[in-house]
Amino acid sequence: MKRPTWGKPPKKARSPFGAAPAQKAPAPRRFDFERLIGDAIDARRLLSLRYDDDVLPRSFQPAALYFSSGEKVCVTGIQISNPAELQSNGEPRVFEVGRIRTVEITDQPFRQPATIDRSDSRYAGGIIKSV
Repeated sequence: MKRPTWGKPPKKARSPFGAAPAQKAPAPRRFDFERLIGDAIDARRLLSLRYDDDVLPRSFQPAALYFSSGEKVCVTGIQISNPAELQSNGEPRVFEVGRIRTVEITDQPFRQPATIDRSDSRYAGGIIKSV
């Protein structure tokens, strides 16, 4: 017996012959945000950021700022808290910097930086800054 999804619409079945979903074009670069994220990585400080349509800020531990293979500038790390999705706290996240709406360096340090595998294909475009 299949369990009900309780408020979530059922996922549509994907045809193996259908086209892959189109990827969004890279957002315009935010050099000011890239600089702040790099400073937070150097200082080992958490970030407070709002992404896309977030109403409340998330707390985020940055690990690497890099160029994706799709020519986007992204930041990867650990989401410490997200008031909109409490179940996702402590999980790895990737954000496109150009889609971040606000970002601030907090006074909260992080001691154990997230490790990154520099040979991972996601970093093939180049790492700008990392722990």
